[in-house]
Amino acid sequence: MRWRNLAILAAAGVAVAGPVRADDLTNPYRVEVVLQFGAHRWLKGDFRDRIAREIRDELQTSLGKRDTVEVVELKLDDKTPAMWKRVAGEGLGVLDSFPELSDTKTHFVQIDFVDGTYEIAARQHDGTTGLASPLVRKASVPDRLLVGHIAVRLINRDFGLAGGIVKQDGDTVTVQLKAAGRRARH
Repeated sequence: MRWRNLAILAAAGVAVAGPVRADDLTNPYRVEVVLQFGAHRWLKGDFRDRIAREIRDELQTSLGKRDTVEVVELKLDDKTPAMWKRVAGEGLGVLDSFPELSDTKTHFVQIDFVDGTYEIAARQHDGTTGLASPLVRKASVPDRLLVGHIAVRLINRDFGLAGGIVKQDGDTVTVQLKAAGRRARH
């Protein structure tokens, strides 16, 4: 893969980590949203369940039936993945140190209640490329009924294209974008 080709893809906003298997690009998306809530008493029970349900339903609707969306609350135990543990202990900035590849796009969403406002922060790790989104997205909202919707907006801002060079013949390069087998209509 030539550096010039990577520069062309980067300019188009496509994340590429290196050679990509074609089946990785046609497989359905597997999206995992990991919720981490602050300790405030207003962030308990039914509120957490509603936020998880809203995020799952809104993302699943936008992706379609073929893709899977799983929303889980971050709980630390022996089965917790290393990446999740590090995010819980060190914050969203630690995602830069995980170049591992997987079939999962993992979005971390942290929700807290501070001085009468719901504070939301989000960042993602794309397992297809092994790259984290470039920054932590943040928002605040005073209305608890908008928290789930705002979280989805932050997630969507980093749901970027992933793709790879699947064929190169001289100066001609064939690029395939991950789209879970969908075809674009012109």
